[in-house]
Amino acid sequence: MTRLHTIEATLITGTIVDRPNRFVVHVRFDNTPERVFLGDPGALEGIIEPGHEILCSPVDDADRSTDYDAIAVLIDDICVSVRTALANDLVESALANDAIPALTGYTVQKREPSFSRRESRPSGREGIRQRLN
Repeated sequence: MTRLHTIEATLITGTIVDRPNRFVVHVRFDNTPERVFLGDPGALEGIIEPGHEILCSPVDDADRSTDYDAIAVLIDDICVSVRTALANDLVESALANDAIPALTGYTVQKREPSFSRRESRPSGREGIRQRLN
């Protein structure tokens, strides 16, 4: 199997216990349950399921209510990304490695622009006009 992308952060493996809401997953690390932030609020049926192994990254931020970010779930020896911010990196790596046969030879010409939360929410007609210019 071709390695498509490497995450520089420390990753620890846990087991999914449950998902009490859209943004939190309870994960068991060494018999200790923890709350883990899940940045993808989608249904993720068949992925975020009790008993599945999950890769998480520790986060050192006293202002957060969770100490970990969910990164990927292991299903049948395949890592399924549950961190939406990785999508562009994963696709770019897949294209560079010709890992998608139907897209062999294609490359990324321009990345999707990133915006802060504030920039992505223009207020009123003038705010929208400024974003378009």
